[in-house]
Amino acid sequence: MRQNSTAPRNNKLKPSSNLIMNGSVRVRVIRTLLAIQNGQSLSSSLIRY
Repeated sequence: MRQNSTAPRNNKLKPSSNLIMNGSVRVRVIRTLLAIQNGQSLSSSLIRY
């Protein structure tokens, strides 16, 4: 059987800016949620981060 030419040949994960960006987004989300838990409003915590 013939392989599809559009199939990826290498499935190894490569470091990319997307992984780094996702990490910083997670940190921002956690900080925002903690601020809200401590009584800060959502709108003011979003402006901060």
